[in-house]
Amino acid sequence: MIPFLMFCQNKDSIIQKKERNDSIVFVITNKVFDSLQNRFSIFENHTDTKDPLKCYTFTSQDSTLNDHSIHKMENLNEILNCDKDLLIFIHGDGKTTNNAVMRGLKIQNLYDLKIIVFSWTSKMEKVNGLKNFKNSKKNIELGILKFKEMLLQIQELKKMRDFQTKKIHISLCMHSLGNYYMERMVKDSLLSGLHDELFDNIIFNAAAVNQKEHSKWMNQLHIQKRIYITSNKKDFNLNGVRVFTKSRKQLGERLKLPLSENSNYINFTKAIGFMFPTHLTHTYFLGGIRGENINQFYFNLFHGKEIQLNDSTLFIRRKDGLGHNILVN
Repeated sequence: MIPFLMFCQNKDSIIQKKERNDSIVFVITNKVFDSLQNRFSIFENHTDTKDPLKCYTFTSQDSTLNDHSIHKMENLNEILNCDKDLLIFIHGDGKTTNNAVMRGLKIQNLYDLKIIVFSWTSKMEKVNGLKNFKNSKKNIELGILKFKEMLLQIQELKKMRDFQTKKIHISLCMHSLGNYYMERMVKDSLLSGLHDELFDNIIFNAAAVNQKEHSKWMNQLHIQKRIYITSNKKDFNLNGVRVFTKSRKQLGERLKLPLSENSNYINFTKAIGFMFPTHLTHTYFLGGIRGENINQFYFNLFHGKEIQLNDSTLFIRRKDGLGHNILVN
């Protein structure tokens, strides 16, 4: 196996890639859309449980969205005309469509891949905090069938594009409350019809789901080659979820045995810990934080690579049995 840091010959290459400007972002959404308007901002703050999923291509210029086109989901193969590795990104709580698309654009250009953003209803107008969080969880439960519909469409895309022959990797990254989609998929018995190893990597990133008994539902996942779970004990956002929503310890915050048998756990507490601005304790996948190792880790994850956890220059196995600590260089 190629050592972890040798995946790219130049250790600075990840940061350099963010200078690219791939201005087209693909978005799939289960939000209600006012068809009389022709602006991305006119998504209503409601989950659409009746109409088919909507597929959009957004173009950006100077860090702003200035245009979009509406496509049929069955035309996904035609509009996604790219031979790059593909990442499906599920954002967390409190994101407008504009927020979600711009985050997808940043990830796409930073890690040199093609991204599809699943934009779901997670931001109420003029409401934040606990009330918004609870409303977002309800929207996930309302929209879970549409989420499965999206995964089935990705499955068809993979079949049509012949990813194996072209050596294109496809991975799924769920961030924060977006991880609740996969918990509900398993608990609602919705995995049927989805192929084994549909994704190279599934990343449960800073997951805002209860840590307790997560292994029971996560052990049932079969639609991936590998699972990676990231955590930071000093994650400011997830500590807030636990304290203010009366939730238990969060999966992306504090771990406790037993762990999932089919998952790899990467702890960022020593590498990230607590810092200002506090959002960095939660969104440490966005690049440029405390060393190239972290950027390289996410680059490999998002490109569907297997992480070399036995590389002692990059990871240390925890003595408490709770996965590995990532090191900073």
